[in-house]
Amino acid sequence: MYLILSATSTKEVFMYRKAIVYARQSSGSDDYSESVEVQIANCCQLAASLQIQVVNCLSDLNISGKTYPVGWETLAASDKAFQKWSLQNTKRSGFRPALGELIRQLEAIDCIIVDDITRLYRPLSRSFLEAAVNEALIENQVQILQVKGGSIDLAQFDQQLITMLKNQINDEQIAKQRLRSIEVFNKIRDSGFMPTGITAFGLIYDRHTKRYRPDGTKSEIVKFIFREILADNKYSTIVRQINNRYKELFPSCFWEKSIYSILRKPIYAGYQYNTAGQLIKNHQGEALVSLEDFLQAQKIVEQRRKSRRDNCCYDYTSTRKQLPFSNLLYCGNCGSRLLVSSEKGNTAYYCRRGSLCNCHTCRSSRIMLYCRKGNLAGLMDLCSALLGEALLKSTPAISGNTLDSPHTELPGWYERKLRQVCQEYTSGNLPEYIFHEVLAKLKLQLQSFNNAPPESVPQKTPDQAEQRQQIRAILKAAYQSTLPPVVFKSLLHQAIKRIDVYADKVVIHCPERVLEVKRLHLLRQKGFDPQTVKNLRRSCNRRVLKNIF
Repeated sequence: MYLILSATSTKEVFMYRKAIVYARQSSGSDDYSESVEVQIANCCQLAASLQIQVVNCLSDLNISGKTYPVGWETLAASDKAFQKWSLQNTKRSGFRPALGELIRQLEAIDCIIVDDITRLYRPLSRSFLEAAVNEALIENQVQILQVKGGSIDLAQFDQQLITMLKNQINDEQIAKQRLRSIEVFNKIRDSGFMPTGITAFGLIYDRHTKRYRPDGTKSEIVKFIFREILADNKYSTIVRQINNRYKELFPSCFWEKSIYSILRKPIYAGYQYNTAGQLIKNHQGEALVSLEDFLQAQKIVEQRRKSRRDNCCYDYTSTRKQLPFSNLLYCGNCGSRLLVSSEKGNTAYYCRRGSLCNCHTCRSSRIMLYCRKGNLAGLMDLCSALLGEALLKSTPAISGNTLDSPHTELPGWYERKLRQVCQEYTSGNLPEYIFHEVLAKLKLQLQSFNNAPPESVPQKTPDQAEQRQQIRAILKAAYQSTLPPVVFKSLLHQAIKRIDVYADKVVIHCPERVLEVKRLHLLRQKGFDPQTVKNLRRSCNRRVLKNIF
């Protein structure tokens, strides 16, 4: 509270006041905003006219005024109005770091300077944001100075009430304007026009005339895709032909997912979907294909999708456990992650860029898990020899039943499950009553575990001799390829972080070292020297037994 005795002492009092300038914009770039710069300039000009010292200028770009500051995540999670708005909002709704920094510096300042109060917050009705920010300002005796609207002292009941009413009125007006905008957009869409413009490969949209026209060669590619689909040609064949003919039109290459995007858009047939999801005629340009061809292409795509779902080879729940090398193999030429395929019953990994763009160096990164030639070792043999790297750090946690089934203690599982449920609840994806039911079940499971007899509780860590025997058993099972798939995958991802595959070598990134192993070419098949794999296995096992004991 400041006491102003006279006009002469006013300047002296204001000279000692400190303020922070805060600016915000709801849209635009995340790096620079001209509107924010104008707000800061206006606030600094007001501070100079009142002879107030500006200690800092903070700004939040491209974020709504309904969001909370950083550090108030717990309060935001309990705010049902904010969580409901966040789920309905298509734009990202994060937290404001600059506002969080402002809240932390309230004790060192006397006032906040903003362009207007909506820059500080634009709270939802029944949201906790306004009350929480006001309480922080009142507790630290900080006033709000507006470039447009004068000063606000929230400690005064009348000013606090007026501010609250203005915020509620603004929120209701914004909600009404949003509903009116949606109604106008729906009318425009139902009349055969796209209210937000047209973004489609092969079409050029003119925002002045609100019409679109074909984009030369790209429109020919669209027609070519529809012709090939109607001819029932494979997606990979279409992609390969487009990359061979029109490679200069794409930064890297044309991908298969672009075909799905093109085939789903009825604008190529001169049609669009209305608000009821029905096809209606579009009046903004000419069609590239006929409506009959578009509908026939949709049927072909759906038939292929249905046949793929019905195929037993696409049982992802069963095959996911059979692919321990997923997310480990990368192309040494372009750095892309290798994809899995099946070749005469053998699992292979290949670079898709090499397949689609006919890039020789990328195609050379193809690698097989097993080699049928007796004098070559496969990738599975090579990586099995390095599984001992994982035992250097995970040995104390290995129990006697590791080879039978990977055992996880209930308290660790309980903690992970509890953390997952809490995250789902705070993000608004889990209703409150389900949240409490899950918590009750977890509590019962924990109580039953604690009350279990001693023989059901996992035994303590075995002694050195028994532990050495267990490690030897694991290494032997890895050598004989008899490890359970789950255990093998777990040890593999602990021992190896990344494998870069080249035409003549592989580079294996382990936690403590990087290995280079040459690839040998024998009878149209690439593999590794069995003696090299044997030496790696022997040295790795020796390191494990020596470092642990």
